[in-house]
Amino acid sequence: GTTLDLKTGGSLACARSFVVGTLTNVDTNTHRLKISGGTALLTNSSAIATNIVIGNNTSGQTSTAIIDITGGELNSQTADGSIRFGPTSGGNGTNCTGTLNLDGGTLTISRVYQGAETGTGLINSTFNFNGGTLKAFSGTINAATFMTGLDFAYVKSGGAIINTDGVIGNSGNVVIAQPLLDGTGGGGLTKEGTGTLTLTGA
Repeated sequence: GTTLDLKTGGSLACARSFVVGTLTNVDTNTHRLKISGGTALLTNSSAIATNIVIGNNTSGQTSTAIIDITGGELNSQTADGSIRFGPTSGGNGTNCTGTLNLDGGTLTISRVYQGAETGTGLINSTFNFNGGTLKAFSGTINAATFMTGLDFAYVKSGGAIINTDGVIGNSGNVVIAQPLLDGTGGGGLTKEGTGTLTLTGA
């Protein structure tokens, strides 16, 4: 597999979407983006969504993709830019596992969600809160569905830090319609920034 490691002082700029993992090629490896410092910035002057896709295999083989953030920043600056686990529309060839470990640093995004599973297609998605900050992009148009549809969202010992950044939408609410599960270690939930955070997950 391939590992891209963005360290302190480094920078990564992308004007469109960024895929960690495979597209349609047969690939059973594990691919990883590690951010331990520096800034990865996704932006597009034409307002086309700049998505970070974790796993996108539609070939029928098992694909694994991981993002580890321990420092620095991963930032998508479009109103509907997202962290998406798996392809937008699954099919019988879809078989991918994606994990995001937010152990430090800041992830700024408009939405976090899982792609569609159809037929026998399978997407496994896990988001681990562990001391890093998940920040809603101030211009998001997806406040009402900010985080939804994942298989698992765990709060580990470092806790979940969520910054609403003054988002105005859905009456000012940034909504997590996703159960936040105990990842062991006693981590709690910290809300930062102006605006309202609403938790509707069971």
